[in-house]
Amino acid sequence: MILCHPPDLEQPQGIERLWGQALDDAEVGADTSLLVLVAAERSQGAKYAMYLAAGRSLDAGVSDEFDIVLNGDEHVGLERVILWVNDVPAAGICAAILRHELEHACQCRTDPKALEVMNLAEEVVAHAKEGSGVIYNKIPSEVRANASGARFSRNLFGDEAIDALVEEFPEFGALLAESWSAALPVEGVVEAILKFIASLPDLCQRHGFVEVALGEELAARFRSLVELEESASADGA
Repeated sequence: MILCHPPDLEQPQGIERLWGQALDDAEVGADTSLLVLVAAERSQGAKYAMYLAAGRSLDAGVSDEFDIVLNGDEHVGLERVILWVNDVPAAGICAAILRHELEHACQCRTDPKALEVMNLAEEVVAHAKEGSGVIYNKIPSEVRANASGARFSRNLFGDEAIDALVEEFPEFGALLAESWSAALPVEGVVEAILKFIASLPDLCQRHGFVEVALGEELAARFRSLVELEESASADGA
């Protein structure tokens, strides 16, 4: 299912086929998902696309009318991928973005805490004064999503075509990079993110900021990973 805003938006050529192929590749059901195409200006620093889990509401910053439709009873129970179509310059990039966002859906299905931890990691990385974009792409959930998007797009369009897109549009380089092939298993995404956060004590205020945000269950998992990290550092000293 595809929803457009504004409703008379002309869909990019081939988008329905790409969406169906991305759903099949991610093994996400077409009847439980929704692609939302938006032709509106993104706010400064906003992403080209985002994944919105079933049951979650979002102020997309587009219009009140759009938020009512997006979060209404008809759509709120679906897994939604929102794509700002004006900012995606080529089908190969679009394919990678769609598959990237659907990988987040896969990650959230493996652990009920996945989305919470993914959002926390993004908040921690946002504290970086410099290089936050580079650090962001090292978040394990992003590594996995970039790997899935790059693999999917390269399988569809070929390495030569995608390499040409990377050269022409370097801002999409991380999304399309061939080097993402060695990604972590999707089943271990929560522990991998917690371990990643534990490796950045300067960004999470010596872990206290993180533990308060995590809650009791996740904080216990986090502390055990911090202890393993500190133990490994001591052994290597």
